[in-house]
Amino acid sequence: MPLSSGIVQGRWLLLNVLIYAVPALCILPNVVFAAPKRPQAAGSPQFKVGDRAIWEFAGKEHKGTVQSIDPNTGWITLKLDDGEFGGTKLGPASRFQKIASKKAKTVGNENPFETVEERASKSGPRTWSDQSGKFKIEGTLVKLENDAVTLKRKDAKEVTLPIEKLSAEDQEFLKGPRSSSSSADEVDESETPFPRSNAEASGARPIDVRKTSQWTYAPDARATKDVPATRIALGPKTFFEKPFQVFVSPENLQAVVVWLDEFQGKKSRVQVCNLRGDKLEESGDFARGQVPIAMSNDMSRVVAFSIASQERDTLYLYDVAGHKITPRMSWAPHTGQGPIKQNIQSARFIDKDHLLTINTDGAYVLWDVSGDVKPRYQIPKAAGKKPAFSAGGRYFALTVDGGIVIVEALTGNRAGFLEVDDHWNGLVSFDPTGHQLALVTGGQVRVWDLTKREITFDFAGGAGGHEQLDWPDENTLLVDNKMVIDVPHRVQIWTYTGNPVGTLVGDRLLYVEADQTCLLASGSVPNDEARNLVKSLQGDDLLKIQPGGTVSLDVQMAGFQQHREKVLEELKKSLTANGKQIADGSNVKLVVTVKPGDVKQLAYRTMGKGRAVQQHTVATQLTSLAYQIDGKTVWSGGGEILPTFVRSAKDESVDAAISRQISENVAGLGNARIPKYVANLPPDKVAGTSKMP
Repeated sequence: MPLSSGIVQGRWLLLNVLIYAVPALCILPNVVFAAPKRPQAAGSPQFKVGDRAIWEFAGKEHKGTVQSIDPNTGWITLKLDDGEFGGTKLGPASRFQKIASKKAKTVGNENPFETVEERASKSGPRTWSDQSGKFKIEGTLVKLENDAVTLKRKDAKEVTLPIEKLSAEDQEFLKGPRSSSSSADEVDESETPFPRSNAEASGARPIDVRKTSQWTYAPDARATKDVPATRIALGPKTFFEKPFQVFVSPENLQAVVVWLDEFQGKKSRVQVCNLRGDKLEESGDFARGQVPIAMSNDMSRVVAFSIASQERDTLYLYDVAGHKITPRMSWAPHTGQGPIKQNIQSARFIDKDHLLTINTDGAYVLWDVSGDVKPRYQIPKAAGKKPAFSAGGRYFALTVDGGIVIVEALTGNRAGFLEVDDHWNGLVSFDPTGHQLALVTGGQVRVWDLTKREITFDFAGGAGGHEQLDWPDENTLLVDNKMVIDVPHRVQIWTYTGNPVGTLVGDRLLYVEADQTCLLASGSVPNDEARNLVKSLQGDDLLKIQPGGTVSLDVQMAGFQQHREKVLEELKKSLTANGKQIADGSNVKLVVTVKPGDVKQLAYRTMGKGRAVQQHTVATQLTSLAYQIDGKTVWSGGGEILPTFVRSAKDESVDAAISRQISENVAGLGNARIPKYVANLPPDKVAGTSKMP
């Protein structure tokens, strides 16, 4: 796993410039350089910001709104309604067809205060028809009330029926003439806006999540409801579709599978499954350009955001009743924090009336969605963007500066704090009883007893870079729905193949199989074969490395000998803190090596004026840290040092900045976390691999 690149402050060409690598095989956006301003080509439509236009591609029309116009080239940026192609399209005006705007109709000298019945009586009897056009009557409007209309037929008899039964033409007649506009602004009547709320996070109560000695956390066990074993046929998927998320309601014994197609016409599809009857009940496309990201446990509310990759700043709230889904409100939860920080990373319902949102900068806001959307509290910024919810849902935990804070979900009150020295990109998770909390980061696993507030397990546990962490039971961790770790034995016991998308309910994983046949299935985790692997073993008997005893150091720095003494001193501090004594000649050895890796051609793009792209030759370095006992490796870590982000100093070339940053990363090897405990399965036991159960 690559070591994280350090960032050094500096200036280059008198500007603070951030340079980052881009893949060698990528399509770069159009680069438009400053040029003398020139008029739009003859025959090109004349646009202004806010105009509506169509961009046609591959026989499909994409409507949008003119977002900006380059003053030098006349090129326009069209914000696409459907969110396809990244949400915007840049091009010359000649590439777009202007949509003629419609002015609001004026009423002229008509009385604006007359009722619809008075207006209808002036025109006398008219012909009314139903939606099908099959049935018609001649009659006069008598009354319009409560979404129903009363008509008097020629035979003087009156009939009352719902407005929705009438033809579209009759419904338009009942609406009456539109009121005149008080300004000269043009109105595009092709748009039907989602109801919008002006609620802002700035009105929420700020929560202080810094270190505190207060401890009010009480174990919050999960409900006993589980999901049954199931295998539901979902039917075929399109070539570009992939499973995105699975929502489940154990109370209703229902699940919703969300599919996402991010190719060109970005769209999502939902499938409602009956877990009790083991069948697919409903399947259909979701709202255009949106994908559901959160659903309440009773499935009465769902929240979605835009599929457009660049603009995910708005949430769309829907009410769900049976098979009917009704748009209720949209709002931007994280406004006023800069374009990128406004984007939403995730959301979760605490209960059906409260929604927690998290932006890409790690800011949290709790919203009351029972009526008008209102902010309740906010956490301005946290290190962890993936909170862990207690099994009963009362608390969530997240990493912040200095450790892990536990927060009451509905009130925002701090319930406890655990000091942690390193938790970068770490994932946390409560066990089903609420008595334990796990942290997995950088290939290390730590577990706290929340009753005693002390660490009970601290061991090496696989590679880093994980996305999801769960406890199927109080002895087992499931990482990314794939890797199964037995905590008391401190070893990985199983790996599930593929990339299962799903959610853990109790000890059963409800997941999607998206091979030739698409299924919604569930299985117990871990499977019986995995449990039996360590059933007869004692955890402490598997330990290879633990506090106590001696260890020798072998540090080989290749072309970076200038950093060797610094790395040695830092490693000695870490090993001493782990309860080890440093002794030459010990059969337990920590071997640290740095050696040249591949020479790669990388494209780096400057952030700032010009955004120039340059090719650079990068000589990567390979690092390795390994515990050996009698020459046999029992644990290893390390990876490739390849700077993807660099910051150049004043008068420093990009090549020099890349080399300097590689050197700084090598110098930081001594700060790598060395596991306190390392356990291995005995030679006759091998961690298993299989498909999901």
